[in-house]
Amino acid sequence: EPDIMIEFNNYVIIADAKYKSHLFNSQSNTDFLKETHRSDIHQLLAYCSFTPQLNKVGLLFYPANQNKLFKLNYTNSMNGINNYVALVGIYFNYNKIQEVTEYVEGLLTEYSNIFTCETPNCN
Repeated sequence: EPDIMIEFNNYVIIADAKYKSHLFNSQSNTDFLKETHRSDIHQLLAYCSFTPQLNKVGLLFYPANQNKLFKLNYTNSMNGINNYVALVGIYFNYNKIQEVTEYVEGLLTEYSNIFTCETPNCN
């Protein structure tokens, strides 16, 4: 099961924290690292597939030496489901907890605005 699942009428946010060093080793190109990373993404997409909402946000949180964000967005042309996946590196430093909190809040607000059309560029 995912660590966090927040359901709204037209979207769902699913988050899973991973305690792996993927983002510390982002320069590494080993098959093991690629496979475990791929497995994490597939697990998150599986969680997303079991919700009825058409808009799905999947967040994978990893420890990192700085806040990092990698986005992967796609729409399934067959069923119109929008999948927004983000790999989120969280700065692993207790003294920066306020900064990290604001970073995550900003990310959640950004995705929320996409689905509630509260941004100036809303379609």
